[in-house]
Amino acid sequence: MYAKDLRALSDEAYQKPCGEKARSMQEVTAEVAGYNMMVAGILQGNAPQMPTDEQRAAYTASLDTREKGVDAVLASANAMADAILAAGDRLETITTAPWGEEMSLFVMANIAANHILYHDGQLNIVQCLHGDPAMHWFDPDPVVA
Repeated sequence: MYAKDLRALSDEAYQKPCGEKARSMQEVTAEVAGYNMMVAGILQGNAPQMPTDEQRAAYTASLDTREKGVDAVLASANAMADAILAAGDRLETITTAPWGEEMSLFVMANIAANHILYHDGQLNIVQCLHGDPAMHWFDPDPVVA
């Protein structure tokens, strides 16, 4: 859904924040894809680790076009889906999230899925602010990696 909406966004709307305190959709997309990859790694047994501000900035800069953003979101969502499937019974394992809260791997994966939807809502608002009221996430054409 996020990838479909992102693909429909203009380049300007992707790169430019809507307001003085708002983030660009490029920044939001980097957060979505980066968080998905972090969760996929945690589900695969890697130690939870938050990226530094410099790492976040470099990753955001690397997604300098919508297509790169779409590709990153799709690749990260597929990595997370594969990690969820591979985790099996380990989804019940309790771990400490990078922000310090203890939770099961299942809960962490569920938060990641909801995180995508949360930011897709923001993306939809940006689309509306730029004159596009369509529900692109509902388009019948699949978006595949």
